[in-house]
Amino acid sequence: MRTQQSTKSVVAVGLLLAFMALLSGAAARRESVTIDEIAHIGAGVSYLQRLDLRMNVEHPPLAKILAALPLVLHGIHADYSHVSWTFSSKGVNEFLGEWVFGHWRIMHWNDPHTTVLVLAIRR
Repeated sequence: MRTQQSTKSVVAVGLLLAFMALLSGAAARRESVTIDEIAHIGAGVSYLQRLDLRMNVEHPPLAKILAALPLVLHGIHADYSHVSWTFSSKGVNEFLGEWVFGHWRIMHWNDPHTTVLVLAIRR
């Protein structure tokens, strides 16, 4: 059985968490993506859409897949015939292509504000 004090504590924690989510969501709407999110978003979405692990092979894929899941469910688009994708199929080129592919995915093929907002909501 909960005491009245523990119920108040649960309510206070819930209100503080809701306030924190409101503040971080509002701040994320006005912020830009960080430098490495460009490569990780492109890689994670391509992992889910194409089941192809060529982008960003120097890091484990699980975190990028979990981060890209809301974007894929939201319907993010990519042009897999673009030179940044086809160029990245072998060798060291994948390290160069991941940045260009991620940039095009966020800034040109999709609305950047919507993409960043979906990313902010998943955080």
